[in-house]
Amino acid sequence: IRSHRLRPSRPLARDIDNWPWPVRVLTLGRFEVQLDDHALRFEGKAQRKPLELLKVLIAAGEHAVAIEQLVESLWPNPEEGGRKAFDITVHRLRKLLACEGAVEVADRHARLDTGLVWVDAWALDRLLSAHGEATLAHLEAAAPRVMALCGGAFLAGDAESAWLLAVRHRVSNRFQRFAEQLGEQWERAGAWQRATALYQRVIELDPLAETFYRRQMLCLQAQGRRAEALEVFCRCRHLLSITLGVAPGRETEGLHRQLLGE
Repeated sequence: IRSHRLRPSRPLARDIDNWPWPVRVLTLGRFEVQLDDHALRFEGKAQRKPLELLKVLIAAGEHAVAIEQLVESLWPNPEEGGRKAFDITVHRLRKLLACEGAVEVADRHARLDTGLVWVDAWALDRLLSAHGEATLAHLEAAAPRVMALCGGAFLAGDAESAWLLAVRHRVSNRFQRFAEQLGEQWERAGAWQRATALYQRVIELDPLAETFYRRQMLCLQAQGRRAEALEVFCRCRHLLSITLGVAPGRETEGLHRQLLGE
């Protein structure tokens, strides 16, 4: 494939993630660019703008973005940006990725070529889209890949700009919806331990996901593990307090009182 520079067909691009992509970008829980499966090492500050452009194009998904919009996002000061700055940054990004075709520019729009660039957030989004309202069998089949892809928040270490937060929230919400569907199915089937472990994984990825603390408490209660359920509540209350300055919601507090026998 690499010798002949073959491109994946559209179905393959959507369904198979282990194609030998020239460029792979990890954005969930960490940021890493891989060229032919070798991690790209960044040195100094010279690559800051090209990497910012890469991240903004990734956040746009598989859609083209107006160059004017990109210029406004990356160079809010008109004296520092403009079309010339954009063109220079695109050239530097292509050079950085060692792939001239990775960034497409046409009709006053830009996008990443989905036949040359693979992004974990895109793969997760496609996978979750395919299992929106699936059966237990379909959810269970997808779960290992979903969990492997979702290693954390989208561009977790980056400053919380508006465009980034929108994508971060969307990815998190869709992942949690998937976990909630699977967990509910397991609860109905009495697979309490599997549901408990699933909810713990979600909590590890988002320590403020109160709903999943409550679901975990219910699963532990169903297993007769009352003390552990109470410990889960204490962790939930502590994290909500120190991070957001709020107490657990009414449902969580009610379950806590029930566990105490009040």
